[in-house]
Amino acid sequence: MRLGAVIPIKMTANAKTRLSHVLTAAQRSCLVLEMLGHMLGVLEHCRQVSGVYVATSDKTVVQYVEANHPQTVCIPDAGGINQSATAAAQRLKQDGLDSMLYLLGDLPLLTDGDVRHVARLGLEYPVVLMPDRRRSGTNGLLLTPPDVMETHFGADSFQAHLAAVKKAGLQAYCLSTPGFACDLDTPEDFQRIVQPRLNNKNVLRY
Repeated sequence: MRLGAVIPIKMTANAKTRLSHVLTAAQRSCLVLEMLGHMLGVLEHCRQVSGVYVATSDKTVVQYVEANHPQTVCIPDAGGINQSATAAAQRLKQDGLDSMLYLLGDLPLLTDGDVRHVARLGLEYPVVLMPDRRRSGTNGLLLTPPDVMETHFGADSFQAHLAAVKKAGLQAYCLSTPGFACDLDTPEDFQRIVQPRLNNKNVLRY
C-alpha cells in the first residue's frame, strides 16, 4: 500500500483565535508553523508514508515548507476543509497513491508510532477514524482508496463520519492515541500540552 499524508493549513494570520488570551497573533502564527514542522518531520521519516503534502494557499506556509521540508509537496487549498480533502484525494490518486492519511495540522504529540499504527490498520480497514479526545471532532482519517468516501469535517464531525461510514456500508476502525487525540485549540489545551513542557528542550518554540 502506497500511503500519502495530507495536512491542510489555512491562513496563519489570525490563526488559533481561541488562544488569543494566552498568545499574541504573532505567537499563534509561529505556533502553527511549529506544529506543522513537527508533524512533517514525523511523516517524512516514517517509511510507511510514500508522499507528504500540505494543502494551503498561505504564501508564508509555502515558503516555510519549501525552506525546511523540501520533500513535502504543497498543493493548492481548494476552499473549505472538506473541499480540500476531496481535491487532495484526487491528487493522490493521480500520483499513484493507494491511501490518504488526512490529518489536521494541530497535533503536537504525533509520533512515528502513531503513524505506523494507523498504516497497519489501513491494510485491513478502508476507513480509520481518529477522533479528538472529546470524541466530538475528527483529527484524522485514513481512507483507502483516497476517495472511498466524502469527509465531513466541522461541528460534531466524529458522529458525522461514523454516519457516513455506515451509510456507505464500509468497515471502519476508531483509533485513539494521545498523538492523534490531543489537538491544540483552546487555552486549556495549551496549558495541558505546552506549559508542562516549557522547561524541556523538546518544546514548541514560538
